[in-house]
Amino acid sequence: MRDNPLNSILYTNIPEISDLGAKIGILGQGYVGLPLTMASARRFTIFGYDICTDTIENLKAGSSHIQDIITDEHLSQHLGKTYFPTSDPEALRRRDILIICVPTHRAKKYGFIPRFIETSGKINEFMKMHVINLADRGLRKAGKRLYGAKVAVMGLTYKKNISDPRESPAIKIIEELVNPGTEVRVYDPFAPSLETKAGVFTSAGSVGEALAGAECAVFLVDHDCDRGISMERVKGLMASPVVVDGKNLFEGGEGVVLLGIGKGEM
Repeated sequence: MRDNPLNSILYTNIPEISDLGAKIGILGQGYVGLPLTMASARRFTIFGYDICTDTIENLKAGSSHIQDIITDEHLSQHLGKTYFPTSDPEALRRRDILIICVPTHRAKKYGFIPRFIETSGKINEFMKMHVINLADRGLRKAGKRLYGAKVAVMGLTYKKNISDPRESPAIKIIEELVNPGTEVRVYDPFAPSLETKAGVFTSAGSVGEALAGAECAVFLVDHDCDRGISMERVKGLMASPVVVDGKNLFEGGEGVVLLGIGKGEM
């Protein structure tokens, strides 16, 4: 663990931030790290670190790789003034504080994952399987089985209102649904397709197309544009309205088997 150059930086005692002159290092310049960097650069000097040299070179040139969240104009406001992208670990030395915004598996390579992060990763994996179990329970209540059922997976991206499907829970959930012989269709207005070990799944063109004739619908992402979907519409489109609501989108309805994560059956 001590062979990694980041370890001596990370485990050094750091003083408390008490003024706006603090210099902060943010590890990871992706969908979490870069927005945090831009917000922090309004008040502090930020050194944005990433191991991907292509990403860093593009950022240095003023080009954002997540245009749907951070535009080139956002970058230009801080680049070279309070924001300094780098792939050199030494640039993080003597920073007042370090903030880690990288996936668990990458962070694990650096040897500085606290136990609570590892635990959260295990919980995330459990929750994906919990979704499968809820779908199975709901279908059984409706007199059906997971095998051969038509299941619509609604939401393919990592989080709402973005187009990035990397690290999306939908990947594992789709793979586990396909395994017992479920017929899976998918929908996401932000992601045209999703690559999984079970193959590439192409998004339906609309909510109606995805839900038409489905026996179970699993809602995984709460895109703003999808929040207006009513349970009555969902019920009218599906062959048997079994709904797993992972984002608290719906209230219970008559004739609907509705199961929510953390709520059981409603």
